[in-house]
Amino acid sequence: ERLPGIHTETTATRDYRGNGPFAHILGYVGKLSPEERSAFPEYLLTENVGKSGLERTYEKLLRGQRGARRVEVDANGNVQHDLGRTPVVPGSTLRLHLDAKLQEAAAAALSHGAERAGVRRGAVVALDPYSGAVRALVSLPTFPHSDLARGESSSVRSVLEDVASPLLNRVTQGQYVPGSSFKLAVAAAALEERVASPALRVLSSGGIRVGEWYFPDWKPGGHGQTNLTKALAESVNTYFYTIGGGFGDIEGLGIERITAWAKKLGIGQPTGIDLPEEASGLLPSPAWKERAKGERWYIGDTYHAAIGQGDVLVTPLQLAVLASAIANGGAVYEPHILDAVVGVDASIRE
Repeated sequence: ERLPGIHTETTATRDYRGNGPFAHILGYVGKLSPEERSAFPEYLLTENVGKSGLERTYEKLLRGQRGARRVEVDANGNVQHDLGRTPVVPGSTLRLHLDAKLQEAAAAALSHGAERAGVRRGAVVALDPYSGAVRALVSLPTFPHSDLARGESSSVRSVLEDVASPLLNRVTQGQYVPGSSFKLAVAAAALEERVASPALRVLSSGGIRVGEWYFPDWKPGGHGQTNLTKALAESVNTYFYTIGGGFGDIEGLGIERITAWAKKLGIGQPTGIDLPEEASGLLPSPAWKERAKGERWYIGDTYHAAIGQGDVLVTPLQLAVLASAIANGGAVYEPHILDAVVGVDASIRE
């Protein structure tokens, strides 16, 4: 402090609760990259910017505006005159829909289950089906976002070198084959399009044969006579092959109507959650298959799609939106983490 022109200042750093369980929701801050310098020309090179999560989505709300002091100094850097100040404008406080205890419990349960299964990757999301409010969202592996915000080199290197990609938010960015959970969308589509009714019965004797191709049930010998309730309860493939692609006297939805209703229920497009870089998933179509694989569409492709297999890809969040719509009677809500913005004057903007 004795060197002319040099002085020390106290500054703030982020210290996130738990340093891990909330990482993919809250995100972290860091120094500006060359690309970010162009996007935020008003920022000083010494300032931090949101890199992921809510830190990135709501960067401008959280940041506020920096203050300034203009002074006149002598040749040695000593202040001679104070020429005025620009006051600091603090950033806003964000009130979240997140249930912190539920979040920590979900993170602990997922970690325990993953350890027992001998895996490192997993995802959990809990939504309020009547509003879309996100109550918990966990992706494994997580990362120490407090360490990253402080720029601790060993933690940064460990995260970047981890083959399990801890920075990937598997809830919103992971894309997976949905399997039988997709049958909810097919069932809803069949009811809406009057392809099926709750009373429609389909015989499941072990599978369906079309020419040389056989599409099996998971249960050897089949499930017997099956209505919609039983088809969902026992996940009867033959029922969904039939109402999805058609068989015998039953026309079936066809891939166009399956994908159209799946989109209405939140599949195949970003849900709009207030987190960055959300994946879209994939609802295949004949045009897509021709473009991507150079092959025409077969009835087997429709059968596979009808049971959530083949080329269908979803994010865990999209499945949660789908399940919420079924649970609440048909309303599709945009998931959101932010509840309200609280200003410095305690004003609340929802």
